[in-house]
Amino acid sequence: MFRTLKINGNIIPQKIKRHPDNVPGDFYVSCDECIACEAPYHEAPELMGNSYTSKNNDGCYFKKQPVTPEEIEQACSAVCVSCVEAVRYAGNDPEILHRLEELNSRSSCDVYYETDPPIYEL
Repeated sequence: MFRTLKINGNIIPQKIKRHPDNVPGDFYVSCDECIACEAPYHEAPELMGNSYTSKNNDGCYFKKQPVTPEEIEQACSAVCVSCVEAVRYAGNDPEILHRLEELNSRSSCDVYYETDPPIYEL
């Protein structure tokens, strides 16, 4: 996945590496960015592991992908409370993207449409 930066008018994609303990799926925690605040874990403890359960002892990760509407809401809440935007969404489900936008977490989504502006401007 890529995160888009705009620096001095130049658009620069940045590759986002996933935490190795994540299960495959659209919700994930990026590698080496989580600061182990545990806020996302507390929003979705059934979906997420933390630094105490990580094989790499390296912050939160998704141990299970959400399936039910309640789990999806918990995962969206985990994305929302991530203080360093390490908890991310890589899918393209319009309802989830809309929900994350409602939660002011659009910049934690890896999928954008052509009409969307760059995520960050430096």
